[in-house]
Amino acid sequence: MYTLGATPKKVPIFLLLFFSFVLGCQYVFLTPPWQAPDEITHYEYIDILSRAKLFQIRHESDYVLQRRIINSMDRFNAWNYVFRERPSPMPKKFWGLPLYGGSNTKLKRPPLYYILGSFVLKIFGTDDLLLKHYSIRLFSLLLSLLTLFFVYKAAKIIFPDDPYLSLTATCLVAFLPEFLITGFKVHTLPGIGDFLNANLPRWFTQGMNLDFYFGGTSVLIVVGVAMDTMQQIEAQLIMRHYDGFMRRGRLRGRRG
Repeated sequence: MYTLGATPKKVPIFLLLFFSFVLGCQYVFLTPPWQAPDEITHYEYIDILSRAKLFQIRHESDYVLQRRIINSMDRFNAWNYVFRERPSPMPKKFWGLPLYGGSNTKLKRPPLYYILGSFVLKIFGTDDLLLKHYSIRLFSLLLSLLTLFFVYKAAKIIFPDDPYLSLTATCLVAFLPEFLITGFKVHTLPGIGDFLNANLPRWFTQGMNLDFYFGGTSVLIVVGVAMDTMQQIEAQLIMRHYDGFMRRGRLRGRRG
């Protein structure tokens, strides 16, 4: 039973998950279609896999699908995202899009996320491009929340007596990749977005512009190994301190 004024141990992680959920919903519902970084190429690969045979990894771009996505981008004026004028003539492939010249189908990426996403599209069973697009966004949000939850549970196993380290590890997985790559886009927040974007430091809103090649699973492994190493170092220090105390503080018994 908790005493008055005490904070339950699970409240911080629930607050973090709730905060991540709110930010994720902002990304899902407030960010216009196709205006998240590399969203078009990630979605293309998932859509390709959803129409392939089970566990068949495709290695060819779908130019018909690319044309449909480009038309949808034009409908939602996605060129504002990259601060470019509307292309004329409209390209038929991703390679001709403004600032998308380096983007291609994620053919060489680890396929687990894309395979799971393809199952989501198979379940929906629709040809509506926008519906499938938003379903993948919701799937990504759910997957990120599950990743944070399991990171916290893994950290609790490594540090059962220190909830703050467990929470710190979860925060690193939650915010470090976004901060390193693009920063936190607050201008889309209703009401206060423009004010925050104008007054917050540039490194907060624009990020560090560093390439981050680790996915959520990789970050989980790195954080887990780092925390396990810290625990082993701490155990060794405690053991050495205990041995030194036993050698220096051993008492001699009385002689009869």
